[in-house]
Amino acid sequence: MDWIKQNKFLTGLLLIILIAGGALGFLAFSANTKYNAARETYPTKASELNRLQTSQPYPEQDNVKKMQEVQKAHQAAIDALHKDLIKAQVPLKPLTPEKFQDNLREAVRRVSAKATSRNVNLGGDSNKTDSGSFYMGFANYQGVPPKVEAAAPLGRMLEAMEIAINTLIDSGITTLKEIKRDPLPEEGVASSTTSEASSKPSEREKGKGKDGGLVERHSFEVHFESPEPQFRKFLNDLISSKQQFFIPSSIVVSNPADKGPSKSETASLGSDTNVATAAPTGGGAPTGGAPPKPGPAPAKAMLKVIVGDEKLDITARIEIVNFAESTPAKK
Repeated sequence: MDWIKQNKFLTGLLLIILIAGGALGFLAFSANTKYNAARETYPTKASELNRLQTSQPYPEQDNVKKMQEVQKAHQAAIDALHKDLIKAQVPLKPLTPEKFQDNLREAVRRVSAKATSRNVNLGGDSNKTDSGSFYMGFANYQGVPPKVEAAAPLGRMLEAMEIAINTLIDSGITTLKEIKRDPLPEEGVASSTTSEASSKPSEREKGKGKDGGLVERHSFEVHFESPEPQFRKFLNDLISSKQQFFIPSSIVVSNPADKGPSKSETASLGSDTNVATAAPTGGGAPTGGAPPKPGPAPAKAMLKVIVGDEKLDITARIEIVNFAESTPAKK
């Protein structure tokens, strides 16, 4: 006790060291306990995390049933639409090359007779025969039959083109100048179409193959003259056809009457009108009181129609769209 009293500073220092050592020992023991507990639970938690990251979650049965019902309704709507589209196309029929030539001659005869009955002038087409006759763009098969594999697709295209041309004639056009078509792949020949729309095959083929072969498109062009109301009727009737699905992909319209009447024509028309409507000169009524003889009747002014009476020059590129038969859905 005397030593403690004599060495108070040293005694306080030792006391502080003992307290600090005890605190450090307690902290080390607590840390070691927590470390051991974390080390024991780590493998279990790591395994659970790996299971959650790699497992495929499965929905509840109620949600699965709802999803299956929506999928069935969606597939039924797609099948119904596909059946309607299949109805609006010419079916592909087996055909021999000789039979195709017979069908071609009959189609040309029918279209020519309809054009004559509707007073439509057939100006021929780019595929004229030597005699210059109208042959609907198939003149190269007038004397030579097509390939065996091309006969059926050509027959299908011929029927579709006849539907479109009949629609054009029925609309009331005045002149059918030209018909050109793109060859089918089965024909094995390059396209001879020279229009702007067909001069860029790379642009037209950009989307080819994306439909998986479910849709086929074959194009042809018609060049004709028509008043504007008849032209609108043709487009409306074409896109609403129930026999074949058509798409007017491009239309070029030019108006031959691109200038108004000249000043001389306008001045001459005004002068004639003034002369015709002027009051006749001469004396008054005769002395006998008889009424004066009526003067010449005024000439009726002939006004020239500037807008609304033109015949438009039109080149329309039309796509014949065919849809493949549906395949059974996978269950």
